[in-house]
Amino acid sequence: MRLLREPRLKTNTARIVVGVVGLWYLALGVAGFVVSSQGMGADTSRGFWVFGTSTMLNLGYLLMGVVALTATRSNRTLHVFGWLSFLAFLGFFVYGIFAATVSSLGNVANVRIANVVMYGVTAAVGLFLMLMPYSEDRRAP
Repeated sequence: MRLLREPRLKTNTARIVVGVVGLWYLALGVAGFVVSSQGMGADTSRGFWVFGTSTMLNLGYLLMGVVALTATRSNRTLHVFGWLSFLAFLGFFVYGIFAATVSSLGNVANVRIANVVMYGVTAAVGLFLMLMPYSEDRRAP
């Protein structure tokens, strides 16, 4: 009789996903500093591609990139990263919805709709990493 096993995410797959997220945020943070002038508040002239940039966002993206790349060390750090990124980016997602759609007066970080979508996707990745059980990659000798 064959028992059904619960699906498990391979550790290497999870590390690659978190590494890509980390590299994306690092690149976005560096590009924000290089391309646009620094400042705070809603300003349509400050941006990189479709994303709004500000000093606060760029520093946050750089920090997120470093934390994500550091989280690729072990299964435990992947789970912690999943929890932290889910909770943090869920909050950023909610803030971004209000800041980008309701009033530009509360948009001190210069968040645009593309930023909000990116925060939602990052929160979903964090939820997936948080809930998915991991299995070690073992190769046959």
